[in-house]
Amino acid sequence: MARVDALYKKHLPLPNPDVHEVIGQELDMKPSIVFFAINLIRQKMRLPKLEYPKRKLAVTEEQLMAIESLYEPYLPLPPIGIHKIIAKQLKLDEWRAHVAIGLIRKNKNMDRWNEDRDDLPASMKESLAEAAANKDDGDSE
Repeated sequence: MARVDALYKKHLPLPNPDVHEVIGQELDMKPSIVFFAINLIRQKMRLPKLEYPKRKLAVTEEQLMAIESLYEPYLPLPPIGIHKIIAKQLKLDEWRAHVAIGLIRKNKNMDRWNEDRDDLPASMKESLAEAAANKDDGDSE
């Protein structure tokens, strides 16, 4: 536990959802055991509990940091398609840039989308309206 604690604290405050795998590999331990230990450590530090990741992160820690450094100057209202701009700058797949931006926004406690922006294209407004209507239909059942 002490070894996991020491390694985990070296990774703070970086948002790395796969840190349990990195530490597990370094200590030759199962990532699930390391994840459990990390949550105990976070509890002692009075930090919120982490949810176990559903799948591996689409971007590396270095890619995430690079995307964040390019994305942050555009906050709080980045241009539509910023993931395409960043992907081109970093020579990355657009989907990976999009996933990373989602993680960055989540880590900053921001909404996933800026749905109420004035320059939202009509097609996106329609998609959001459809999604809201479908959600409302599902809530009433």
